[in-house]
Amino acid sequence: MENTELDWKKPTRKIVRYINRIGFRDIPKEVVEYVKLLTLDSLANMIGGIALEPARLVSEVFSAMAGRPEATVFATGDKLPVCHAAYVNSYLANVLDFDDTYASMIGHPSATVIPPALAMAEKTGSTGKELLTACVAAYEVMLRISNAVLPTPERDQEVCGYSGKQIFGSVAAVCKLLKLDEQRISYAFGIAGHSAPVPALRKEGMSPGEGPVGWIKNNYGWAAMGGMLSAILAEKGFVGNQYIFDGDRGFWIMSGSDQCHWPSFTQELGSRYLLKDIAFKPYATCRWTHAALDATIKIISSNQFKEEEISGILVKSFGEAVMNLSEPVPDNSISAQFSLPYLIAITLLGNSPDQGLREEELRNPRVAALAQKVKIELWQEADRAFREEAEIPASVAISLYNGERIEETVYIPRGDRRNPCTGEELLKKFHALVIPVLGEIKAGRLEEVVWDLENLEDIGKIYHIITGRKIR
Repeated sequence: MENTELDWKKPTRKIVRYINRIGFRDIPKEVVEYVKLLTLDSLANMIGGIALEPARLVSEVFSAMAGRPEATVFATGDKLPVCHAAYVNSYLANVLDFDDTYASMIGHPSATVIPPALAMAEKTGSTGKELLTACVAAYEVMLRISNAVLPTPERDQEVCGYSGKQIFGSVAAVCKLLKLDEQRISYAFGIAGHSAPVPALRKEGMSPGEGPVGWIKNNYGWAAMGGMLSAILAEKGFVGNQYIFDGDRGFWIMSGSDQCHWPSFTQELGSRYLLKDIAFKPYATCRWTHAALDATIKIISSNQFKEEEISGILVKSFGEAVMNLSEPVPDNSISAQFSLPYLIAITLLGNSPDQGLREEELRNPRVAALAQKVKIELWQEADRAFREEAEIPASVAISLYNGERIEETVYIPRGDRRNPCTGEELLKKFHALVIPVLGEIKAGRLEEVVWDLENLEDIGKIYHIITGRKIR
């Protein structure tokens, strides 16, 4: 029997049932392995993120609050109340802008799945299998919700945000780890829908004349903590609306969207794994800059010239890049993640952001001089591909004073599932971010534990690795 339109407009119960019923045995082995890779990458970002000033400030504020020691901040070893740990780790997971992305346009999935899942798993003494199952459920539900409520490109120009949708990754993972029944899961989703951050990215500080970029970034810390709190309240019997996604007044319109694709909420849920389309980042920068950086590196690898020989650099890309990524002289490490001229300049000078950005480069006059030579123009075909196909192509042309012009175009940047990073590249990234903070021995032990998660009897072992203290 085919679903009627009315059936499609009532997806909440199907989502709740999926979360309640999924078990580790239902998950294909290749999906389990991919989630472990996502976990390893997210942990690397959480730990390496402490290098930036905004991350240190967030960590200090929450550590000063103290409270019941329930879950670990992986970069510092501090143990905080579970909601606070979820906030800090989620913020740190995204602060470098080195964390994974989905379909180029729907945020950074792991930032609101892995940190709250690890925090609650540590508090409850969950097994590795329980953690992996919770993460799979969370990814699959959250990505479908994000797909279903995507606005039209025109509406996205007015209202844009990721954290409001990503709160459902946190609540789904925590509900699964708390082993809530279907009614309480539906309560938790209703509470989370009412607690979701507003879609605020159009006031992030990227628009012309509105910089610097705000340090709250995607507000993932709040989304992770909000989802966690929603599940904890529901566990106690706190009542939330049980139909948060249903009907013409459902979450899709609450989120600021002007349309809803109803089948996407539950289509192939449990049989097709969207998480396998999550892309890893080879650079610690906004994903929208990656095609241009790939093109720049291609030029460098096949040509020889000196910086003083460059007369101009022309980047052609989609409208968002022209409008929001053109600031040539960023004044802090967060703004630098969104400055295409700056990023191309440091890449040409041999400091590719493939191991994170260096704050000292912000004051380098050579970088500033080269960045001033970068011009960004609209490429209509790239803009169409961005709006209609969620693609992020770019071309880079470097002109030399001798009249030579060198150009490269990249349609699918590295890290995309169609142009993936190698396992070796991702391990190099993990070591580059984690070893400076934890040291080589702890980094190695952490890596071993993640690869063997399905055999881990208590997630608290990760806390033991990081701090050297007993689990509990």
